[in-house]
Amino acid sequence: MKDVNRKIEHAVGEVVLGTFGNFLENPNADRKPRPLVVLHPGKCQHLVAGLTSQQCYRSSGGRRRAIPNPGRCGLHGPGFLWGQRPGRISRLDIRRHIGWVDEDLVDVIAATMHVSTDIIMRLRQAARERHKHGTWQCGA
Repeated sequence: MKDVNRKIEHAVGEVVLGTFGNFLENPNADRKPRPLVVLHPGKCQHLVAGLTSQQCYRSSGGRRRAIPNPGRCGLHGPGFLWGQRPGRISRLDIRRHIGWVDEDLVDVIAATMHVSTDIIMRLRQAARERHKHGTWQCGA
């Protein structure tokens, strides 16, 4: 029997699949599962960076920043950083772990997103711990 009271933990730098809508760009968006990078885990909500397979913004036609090594981060194909602002997601809307950030993705987040230097430092630490010596711990 599952322990329904067990608290699910998520870590800084973890790439997860979660139901997250882009309601600012697309008000009619459904809450389909999307890859997300956990920037700061919280008790009820996490601060996240959204990822997408769409290389251009629907609203402006501008190009999104590409994820340099999508496979190293747990993605199955090309990916792009959703936007410049982080979002919040309920921890209940996170479905599963898919990977970890690497140094190159942290560089893209640092150059693109409006997040604190503390978050960037913690992401870099997670990337170094999870991708030691050119290898990574898949699913760990």
